[in-house]
Amino acid sequence: MHCNTNCLGPCSQSDGSCSPCKDGYWGDKCDQRCLTNCKSCMSGDKCNTCDEGYWGNTCTQCNANCAYSCDLISSICQKKCKKGFWGDYCNYTCSDSCNGECVKATGHCKRCKSKTMYGPVCNQECSTNCLLNECEQPSGDCTKGCTKDFVGSRCEHRACSLNCLPAIKNETVCSHVDGKCLYGCREGFKGDLCDERRRQHGNYYE
Repeated sequence: MHCNTNCLGPCSQSDGSCSPCKDGYWGDKCDQRCLTNCKSCMSGDKCNTCDEGYWGNTCTQCNANCAYSCDLISSICQKKCKKGFWGDYCNYTCSDSCNGECVKATGHCKRCKSKTMYGPVCNQECSTNCLLNECEQPSGDCTKGCTKDFVGSRCEHRACSLNCLPAIKNETVCSHVDGKCLYGCREGFKGDLCDERRRQHGNYYE
């Protein structure tokens, strides 16, 4: 007696029974087909393992938004979602303010679509005191410095000393990080912040 071509191992010469079977087949003689998209099974109505992209005893298709496969038992999408989706089953849509992708577990934007927005889902506006209104996506800290005479990580303080020399152009006259005057001090003052009086001797200052 010849073995069925779907047998992977040796078969009985008396009745043709064999084990194991090739993927997709089952039965004593490996002559029964498993369900569609079922890689291995022990019966015609229950799968042990499914083709990639399918899950469950009957190999139901995973959510179409899964980038790869999904868990055989729970149908939770593995690794990541397709661009624009998030969640265990990739059934939530990323914020329109995200630059296409968001974190699978939280929905937080990986990057903002606009450089003038920030926050977990990019729904907060950068400070208008930031140069070009641009700031870092997670924190809201200004990325290009501050508009004229503002300081602080978010340019939230108006702190340039009145004793700072003015800029050549209409720019800030002090550092947005620590308030130090960038172009020197007005006559009669000294120090990084131009907050110290210089001694005057006649027409000269020390």
